[in-house]
Amino acid sequence: MLNAQAASDALIDQIRDDAGVWSPEQLKDLLVIGRRQRAPDYDTVVRAIAVRYAGDQQGVVKDALRKRYPKTADNLPVDPVNWLRFFARQDSGVYEVPPKRELVVDDGQPLSADDPRAMEFAEALDEVGADVLMPEVERRANAGARCVFVLLGFRMSEPVAHVYWPHDVVTICHHSAPDDDRAMWFCAIRQAREQTSSASDVWWVWSREFSEGDDGTVTFGPWSHRRVSEDGKIATPSEVYEGMFPGAFLRTEAPQGGMWPEPDRDVIVNVDALNVARSNRQHVIDMQAHATTVYTGTLRETSELVGGPGSVVQIGASEALQYLVPGADHTAIEASATRDLQELGVSRGNSPDAYAVEPGAPQSGVSRIIANAPHEQRIAEMRPIFRRFEEERLWPILVDILARFDSDAPADFGDVTVRVTMSTGKTYEDDAAKVQRVLDLKGAGIIDDADARVMLGLDKDRASALAYLESIRTTAQPRVSLPGALAGSPFTAPRETTEQ
Repeated sequence: MLNAQAASDALIDQIRDDAGVWSPEQLKDLLVIGRRQRAPDYDTVVRAIAVRYAGDQQGVVKDALRKRYPKTADNLPVDPVNWLRFFARQDSGVYEVPPKRELVVDDGQPLSADDPRAMEFAEALDEVGADVLMPEVERRANAGARCVFVLLGFRMSEPVAHVYWPHDVVTICHHSAPDDDRAMWFCAIRQAREQTSSASDVWWVWSREFSEGDDGTVTFGPWSHRRVSEDGKIATPSEVYEGMFPGAFLRTEAPQGGMWPEPDRDVIVNVDALNVARSNRQHVIDMQAHATTVYTGTLRETSELVGGPGSVVQIGASEALQYLVPGADHTAIEASATRDLQELGVSRGNSPDAYAVEPGAPQSGVSRIIANAPHEQRIAEMRPIFRRFEEERLWPILVDILARFDSDAPADFGDVTVRVTMSTGKTYEDDAAKVQRVLDLKGAGIIDDADARVMLGLDKDRASALAYLESIRTTAQPRVSLPGALAGSPFTAPRETTEQ
């Protein structure tokens, strides 16, 4: 096999050359080189996480039962629960409230809403389903992979986005920055096998040339891409791509010496143990619901004894029937299962009741805040990671794609950048306490009327609040007033008016 430097010298020209003959062995060499930059079991672990997250667990549970009970596993029921997706949802929260995404100019001011660039960007975000895409990205990262690859493209006159598990992506970076995707010169993305003439894996391979200066600087050329199968049956011509590399890597933890963070190996064991325990509990219930009959005697075969509801079994004087009913302690079994989920909740940075499967007693706002403190702290630590990913990696690619391929978008977006404003999450404060708190802040002169309206949720932002306050100053009477302490104040809910 070739080492990484030899691969860059011997293969990169063939990868870039339309007329080059790229053999399956050379592709395999590059894939091996890329996989060496992560743990030997990386693909196996992440693939196992993906299978459980997808809910395809029957075979997994059967194998786990055979390992635990080699002689009786076939008698145990298999009815798995998708615990991993449940854990991922409970662990997530960065996108509990969708963030605000906008284009801004050099001075930090956002583009006006009627600016063609802002309009195209907003429409593109809607077309790729940003408010659905990013929560799914967060859930996959929290499922245990700790890294997710998002590929953007343009198809059928609109931008599209695809999410990949990291075991389906192989990369090679320049040796001077092995942990930086900006120094990447090779990226292979596994494609679906359907409707292809190849029985082996098909890869969409992106690559680019680079040169090294005497001062240690590295200059990269434009990207090229082609589709190649490992058996050589599929090999499309290489195409030059002048734009930004269309993929972005989200990493929620720092990698150890390369591009890829270590995956959560324990979560696979946790999920399988929970489903094995579930099979055990169901087996105990089945055994107790259907007692085992024990026949004592020599006059007949046991197959002649047919029991069940409404049946009568006749036996002779020298024969006997007995029934064995397991006496399992269901209270202890359920308590053990609850304890397991509580320990998992704590170990994954949540409250002990985060994974509870039964509703608990209603909690006050303060109690919920205290109970959710570990989760909120972890989400607060994650928000900057996701914000930087969107601002610096993902959405700049979208802007580049719009400028290059969307005929309705401006050909030049100018010197704009993406700004993402993350929400601080939902509050568990009751309405009366919230209103009083806002009034106290206003009374102390810390906020004004516009800020108060935004904090109370009456307007989405300060500009809307100021526009409404200006409108009521020219109106004889407020359209609708809030009751109680806010009656007659500027905190009036906007409503439609009709001509008198």
